[in-house]
Amino acid sequence: MNIEVEHPKEDKSRLGGFSYIYGDICEREFSKVLEIEEQLATQMDEQLQAELEGKHFESGVKAILFAALSVEAAINDYAAWQLGDKYFDDHLSSLNVISKWVVIPKLVCGRSIDKSGPGFSSLRKLISARNDLAHNKSRNFDLRDPDIYSKLEKRSKVFENNVLNAYQCIVLLSLTMDQLVGPRFNPLKSFNKKVSLFLEIPKNAVPIVNNCRNIIAKNLS
Repeated sequence: MNIEVEHPKEDKSRLGGFSYIYGDICEREFSKVLEIEEQLATQMDEQLQAELEGKHFESGVKAILFAALSVEAAINDYAAWQLGDKYFDDHLSSLNVISKWVVIPKLVCGRSIDKSGPGFSSLRKLISARNDLAHNKSRNFDLRDPDIYSKLEKRSKVFENNVLNAYQCIVLLSLTMDQLVGPRFNPLKSFNKKVSLFLEIPKNAVPIVNNCRNIIAKNLS
């Protein structure tokens, strides 16, 4: 059951909040990742396979980066909307994004996100993945290393998990905020169709959203 708590400001008349746009880009690129993975599963031509792998990596990177942009833009917008631009600029803007998600809802409405919950856990993983991409550097590559292929496979698996988590993070955080502050004040796009009347989820991403709903429901039970 969604609970809507009191907020300082109910009406939102603001310009320049791009969280929804960033989230839609993440969703679109994540859907492309799933499409490409299906193609790779049956593609035998090595050249075409290499091209698909390049597109897979590109869309995966975009999904991670735009997911991180979305969650940070969302919490920034929520704070500025409810607490005022000056208060946000003077006291909150310098916090890291994880701290913002902890501190800002508490300041706004007296309720805190559960730091042991799936939404917060997914957020931490997303920011870590974003930082790894932002501060990426090359590493020694020795074909004589007997474990080189297992290391490459492990690295690829970590990346795939980070891409999946990027989209899951947006959904899990949104579902968490629906429960915490109510869909009307959710800083992220709500996945509640009663609130988001024009909600459209890519067909191949629907199972991920449904799984996130199950994760949140299980966490609340």
